[in-house]
Amino acid sequence: MSIEFRSQSPFLLLSKANTWTAKQLYDDDIILGLGAGGDQAFLNRSTALAADTALTSVLIGTPVSGALAANSLIISNITASGDVAFYGNRGGNSEQFLFMDVSAGVMYLTPTQGGMTIGLTADAPAPTLADSVHIWAGASGGNQRGDCTLVLEDSATELYMQFLSPSNAGEQGFAFGDADSASAGSIRYDHDDTQLEFIVETANVVNFTTTALSLPVAGYDLDINAGYVQLSEMSAPGAGAANHVRIYAVPDGGGLTDLAAVFQDGTIDIFAQEVTPLDHPIFRYPSGTEGTLRMRKPHPGIQIFEMVFPDGTTMVLREFEHHDSDKIAASQGSEGSLPVGWLSETAAQRASRAALEG
Repeated sequence: MSIEFRSQSPFLLLSKANTWTAKQLYDDDIILGLGAGGDQAFLNRSTALAADTALTSVLIGTPVSGALAANSLIISNITASGDVAFYGNRGGNSEQFLFMDVSAGVMYLTPTQGGMTIGLTADAPAPTLADSVHIWAGASGGNQRGDCTLVLEDSATELYMQFLSPSNAGEQGFAFGDADSASAGSIRYDHDDTQLEFIVETANVVNFTTTALSLPVAGYDLDINAGYVQLSEMSAPGAGAANHVRIYAVPDGGGLTDLAAVFQDGTIDIFAQEVTPLDHPIFRYPSGTEGTLRMRKPHPGIQIFEMVFPDGTTMVLREFEHHDSDKIAASQGSEGSLPVGWLSETAAQRASRAALEG
């Protein structure tokens, strides 16, 4: 048997044979309160409620809340810093499945078994539960690392992905890293510089724009622009893996820049030499000037091909360096011995170094 009764009173219950079969209905907008001081409130709000709107005995002070549609259920814990917890019977034992730490602004799902932690404020402390997932929302700073951060944590490792909004220093995208250290990398769009950035360990940035690709790595820039490639000067990078060649810009020792290529056996070909000084012989001598082509070997690891002008001044046309020990040994008739510190490698040593370089 079932009895339906509508009443304004929350205290009227009907029974038959000590079995509760009554269905109690309460009118709209009746507040069901718990606690002598009305610590908690339950309410069916019959009409819509605007965001951030106070509601007597339900939403107090200056609420921080979203708008509600008509006939919405409101559950409100009114006591300051009072927590909210949900439990279930698991094998005869009460177990917590949802916990809201109101003073910290954090909500935990299955907190006793790891699970998920949701931070609702920018200044909430970092969670310490192992084997869990953490989601933080709020302004950049503290443990949140940005506008929204997803943290995957086990007992030994914490990995995170940070979602950035344009309000974060004018950048939009996401970052990733581990533990509580600085970001290990990110992919983001910089609204201020109108470029897409790939960042590794916060310092090395790959930038994409509509006209260029820039790869500044440890001070050595590579820019691929509309129709040309730009390189910054660097020391010889050493031979690469088999079937590879490395092209780079190298200082010539006189404040100028040369273009070079290093091949898989360590041979370096300096094939483009900067010749801009105003007293250079190419500027001083007229068209038709004849000179002498000669090869010089300052030491066994280098051969220089140069033009000798009538007054004895020279212009380097091509320059080869050798760092393969067999080729150095094979070079005859050099002017001097191999300089101290000159790189000399066997094929096995080159292969081992190339493997370490990845």
